[in-house]
Amino acid sequence: MALREVKPLCFAIMPITTPDEAVSQYGGDREHFLHVAQFIFKPAAELAGYRFVPASVDSSKVIQAAIIDNLARADVVLCDTSLWNANVFFELGIRVALNKPVALVRDRLTDTVPFDNTPIHCYEYDHRMDPWCLTAEIPKLSEHIAAAGKHDQNELWKFAGIQVTAQQTDAGNPEDAKLDLLLAKMAALAERVEPAGRGPGTATAAGRPAISRVTNDDETRSIMESDLSQFNAGAGADVSYLGRRAGRVFLETEKMPSMDERSTLKTIVGRTTEGAHSINYVHPGSGDVIGSDSLASEGF
Repeated sequence: MALREVKPLCFAIMPITTPDEAVSQYGGDREHFLHVAQFIFKPAAELAGYRFVPASVDSSKVIQAAIIDNLARADVVLCDTSLWNANVFFELGIRVALNKPVALVRDRLTDTVPFDNTPIHCYEYDHRMDPWCLTAEIPKLSEHIAAAGKHDQNELWKFAGIQVTAQQTDAGNPEDAKLDLLLAKMAALAERVEPAGRGPGTATAAGRPAISRVTNDDETRSIMESDLSQFNAGAGADVSYLGRRAGRVFLETEKMPSMDERSTLKTIVGRTTEGAHSINYVHPGSGDVIGSDSLASEGF
């Protein structure tokens, strides 16, 4: 059987929503840029031989991490500077720092870009969705994308004489990273609810609760994941184990389990993680704690 060809990746960074004050310019279409991605950018990128990945409408931290990953690994980034969107320029800065090629574009309603882009050609595309406009526009934009993808570095580097390239860091254990983010948010919330330093030993010198290292030993994780797998199969749920820190056990779930399910989960956690005093339920998209249960009353 022949191997399926893996096409190079074209990742788009562009406005997602259309501001109220600009809707009338785009024929009253509040989803104009979603349509641009679907009907102009995608076919143009595919015509140039690329696999097209659009920007996401999801603002969760998981999606934000995926954006950074795509900025780092895409063979070419299609950057639409229309409307001078701040997120787009932030993401463009990351791509430039990585010294990787960018196909810079703007629509005909955007006169200029708010920086000196003289070294890079900023292609002006026809944003209209009429069939005759698309027929003429897609091949021209495709040529611009293909030309940008042939460069082995970002054009700004060549003209600015930049020498040092940004590098991706080792993210380490992604589960530890999730816990670090979650605990930082909990610490910030605690600072708003309680005065810093209230009671002996409740805060560090910086006013944050003292947090011990995460406890994620392989045996505990293996037992927990096995028990949760059985629980999920029986309850039709999707609860997963993130880890444990400072007596808190973190479980990831889209929604709060029912009272009966929580009782079962407390039994699972109590017999698996010695010294745990609470369960915190974390939403996988937002990373927010959506509920908690105390184990103290269960006698664990």
